[in-house]
Amino acid sequence: MDKNLSATRREIVQLLKQRGGMTVDEMSQALGISSVGVRQHLGVLESDTLVAATTRRQGLGRPVQVYRLTEDAEALFPHRYDELANALLDHIAALYGDAAVEAVLEARKNRMIADLRPRVEGKPLQERAAEVAQILEEAGCLAQFEFHDGQCVIRECHCALGKVARRYPQICRKEMEMISALLGQPATREQHQRAGDPYCLYHIVAESLD
Repeated sequence: MDKNLSATRREIVQLLKQRGGMTVDEMSQALGISSVGVRQHLGVLESDTLVAATTRRQGLGRPVQVYRLTEDAEALFPHRYDELANALLDHIAALYGDAAVEAVLEARKNRMIADLRPRVEGKPLQERAAEVAQILEEAGCLAQFEFHDGQCVIRECHCALGKVARRYPQICRKEMEMISALLGQPATREQHQRAGDPYCLYHIVAESLD
């Protein structure tokens, strides 16, 4: 759970996670605070895109607003996807060998390239590089794009697959191959988190710019 949330907002998020949709009155009763207070907290959560309201009609009575968590709120809860990914790759390696792991990661890379290529097609290199940085950002990599002195730089400050890449470093190679494919030319990784650097840094040389 996000430590930046106040204690009451964390309680609201946990309630909605446990019970699904709830009205202000239901939350007020469950939390032991006024409905006005609940609305104030919900207003902040709505502005942070963590909750959203829908209208529920109830017979002849007035419609009520029912609040639910959004997809963005899923990030507030712990996930163990890295453990699942490592376990699956371990089983593949044990059953079919390392070549099968390579084949699975290659297929994943090719699928991602096919799905993402429409976002970069027809754009000059600088715009493609900026779009690739946005794609990495959407994947949770805290990516940044910079263009200066005629050169493109993509900085990846967080590795969303870091725990998996530590066991299967070929994931890093596949990522660089994907980035290069979307750019339409090779990218060079000049810094690497797995090597102890604070972030991964991809560089596109000035001579290659459109």
